[in-house]
Amino acid sequence: MSRLPSQPVGASEPLPFVDTGGLTRDQFEGLIGSGYVVPVENGDDLTLTLVEIEPTAHVGSRPGGGFKLVFSGPADRYFGQATIPLRFPDNRVARLFVVNTGPEGSRMRYEAILN
Repeated sequence: MSRLPSQPVGASEPLPFVDTGGLTRDQFEGLIGSGYVVPVENGDDLTLTLVEIEPTAHVGSRPGGGFKLVFSGPADRYFGQATIPLRFPDNRVARLFVVNTGPEGSRMRYEAILN
């Protein structure tokens, strides 16, 4: 299991975090197949690939409604559930609660729900 830091690693200054309350499903639609970087304390960052976006039943106050992001990552390097700094393809960083949902084939699957 990988040890995750609470802040992005490697930056001379802490990177600003994205307000996750403003993230919408539309912002992720064109990014399926893109890599999202999870910083690891030893500097050997873990890349998760966005494989699916699903709406959730919870509407809440999120513009466009709630949604679930499904990621896959290497099965030999993984983490359990944690609130992690996740670096987007455009280098923005969001702190998301990500749950390891177990292996699927040769990959490990993760989910983040934004309601």
